Amino acid sequence: MPIRHNMRDGLTSEEMFACVAGGRQGLAKIAADCEAYGFRAERVPKGFGVLARAMRASHPGRVFARAAAAGECDPLTDLDSRLFVGLRPLA
Repeated sequence: MPIRHNMRDGLTSEEMFACVAGGRQGLAKIAADCEAYGFRAERVPKGFGVLARAMRASHPGRVFARAAAAGECDPLTDLDSRLFVGLRPLA
C-alpha cells in the first residue's frame, strides 16, 4: 500500500497501521538476529537493582511485582539500567 500523505498532511489511520506493522516486524527481525549471534548472552546486566535483575530474568514481570510488593526502588546505579531508561552513565 503506498503512503500518499506526508508530515504536512498527517497519516490516515490505515497508513499509520501499515507503518507500525512494518516497524514491529523490523524490530522483531533485529531481536532474532541478535539472539542468533549470541549478543544477549554476552551483555547480561551484572547489577543488583530491580531493572538489572528483570533484564536477566526469563519472567521480568515477576521481578517487578516482587519489588513493588516489597516497596523496593531502583537507584539506577548500574550502567545498563541507566542506558536502558535514557540516562547518562555515571562519571
